[in-house]
Amino acid sequence: MPAPNVTDRGLRFKEPPPPRQKTDYIVLHHAAASRCTVEDVHRWHLNRDWLGIGYHLFVDKAGLIYAGRSLDSQGAHCKDHNHESVGVCAEGDFSKEQMPARQEHALVTVAAWLLERYPGAKLAAHRDLNATSCPGDHYPLSRIIDAALGRLTPICGPPQVTVEQARAYLARECPGWEDMADGYWLLWPLYPVRPEVALSLSLHETGKFRFSGDVRPDQNNFGGLGATGGGGRGASFPDRQTGREAVVQHLYLYAVGGDLPSGRPLLDPRWEAAKANAGCCPYLEQLAGRWAWPGYDRSRFASLEEAYRAGATYGQVIRDRYLAVLMAEPVPKPPQPEPAEEAIPLVEYKRVVDELEVAREKLARIREIVA
Repeated sequence: MPAPNVTDRGLRFKEPPPPRQKTDYIVLHHAAASRCTVEDVHRWHLNRDWLGIGYHLFVDKAGLIYAGRSLDSQGAHCKDHNHESVGVCAEGDFSKEQMPARQEHALVTVAAWLLERYPGAKLAAHRDLNATSCPGDHYPLSRIIDAALGRLTPICGPPQVTVEQARAYLARECPGWEDMADGYWLLWPLYPVRPEVALSLSLHETGKFRFSGDVRPDQNNFGGLGATGGGGRGASFPDRQTGREAVVQHLYLYAVGGDLPSGRPLLDPRWEAAKANAGCCPYLEQLAGRWAWPGYDRSRFASLEEAYRAGATYGQVIRDRYLAVLMAEPVPKPPQPEPAEEAIPLVEYKRVVDELEVAREKLARIREIVA
């Protein structure tokens, strides 16, 4: 995978840290400070009479990644393991607070990249190797590890499927609905939601646009927004693109939280009601029990917990039944232009003209003789 964008703030060390001979661990830390910068951490570590910042990378709450020590140097972040590990620190105190979605996504990107750079290395929390509570009980350790190892599916990020692949799938599986791909891919520059994830969710919610549930085609509701089952039809939208953007907005709320991207009108009718879940689901598999209730009818469950358990595979079904198929769709070959007629060389052209003139003269003589 390509290297993430890492900003080098030109931190000056007392002397160059010694080189590291091997990398067995990628150790995840928190700064134990709700607000700080990479420069702050560098200053704190200099004040301890260290060479400078002990971590190799620092990720702030906005998801920006900063360089600390050289990646090939020895760190100062994990006692007895500095000679064999890379240290990654996250801004924040996750013994007290939750991690923002953008920061979590950046940490997943960093962890996945480091695992590829150092084959055989293991992801570990600081507390796994030393007697400490770092990186805090609220640090989403298992999610970051699962996502970095490819076991979770990010809702946000660059598309991994082309619009041509999506159109080819829809032409085969849902004839007449090819424009659904165009609409979702047009929205990607406005929202960080992966268009193939939004399309896969729509395929699941609408039964491949056959609308066998409560929502009808004329509602342009491709995410079951507001539909509760038992005849609860849910929201309606004036056209397909508005309906698509409402689905993307709802995914954005769950995956990122916060305000809408600048200039976008609020179209999601469930935005306010779902704010309690804002930013809690950066991965598709986490939508279980949040986006939709199994069977769309909560009343058939004895408790909320039972309903959550029953819907535990919601995201996995979307991933395996639709998203995986979309991602495996062959990339259509562009139409090949018709081969141009080969131009006749000038010499050959003159030879043919001359032969034609001789033939005409012979034909004229034959006509004279016959006459």
